[in-house]
Amino acid sequence: MAVDVFELAKINQVAHRYMNQTLTQIENSIRSDFVYFRWAVPKDRIVVFRESLPIPPNIFEPGRQRMVTSYNLSEEQFRAITKLGADASGREGERSEEEGARRLRLHWAIERKPQLVAAFKASLTSFACTVCGFDFERTYKERGIGFIECHHTKPVAEIRPGEKTRLSDLRAVCSNCHQMLHRKPMLTVEELRDVVEGK
Repeated sequence: MAVDVFELAKINQVAHRYMNQTLTQIENSIRSDFVYFRWAVPKDRIVVFRESLPIPPNIFEPGRQRMVTSYNLSEEQFRAITKLGADASGREGERSEEEGARRLRLHWAIERKPQLVAAFKASLTSFACTVCGFDFERTYKERGIGFIECHHTKPVAEIRPGEKTRLSDLRAVCSNCHQMLHRKPMLTVEELRDVVEGK
């Protein structure tokens, strides 16, 4: 720190009391100052880097002392650097992003008929998943009564205009299995059941 102050004194970038002092005098001044002055830094602002980081020149300008330019960091630059390190307790820095912005989008929607889904659920004698057997009521009690997702054995995107979907084209599946059925490459209910059963 004394070396930094000594170099900054050459370009008039330090407090007047450090001007025209030798390196030893500056070091002694800093030692005495620190008896009275301490920098209080909140724990969440302390970052530990496990290895050296290449700092982009637009953040710390080459040839300028870090004591000057470190104060010139924008909040965005500070966050960008601290995300690369761990906090004072050694935990890796937690990533955070702003979400929830409102954006208007216009797109084609593939229409589903809620009346068909309601009729399908009304026809069920069991609300257990036909792939893995998971039962929402058994796990979530009253909150899970009558809850199950409706899977189209023929993807809705492949249904042509005028083509009709029958109740027999639908399957009762839990949310996890529904996601797995639609993951590429898509599987049939029977194929996914084989996966779950380890066949």
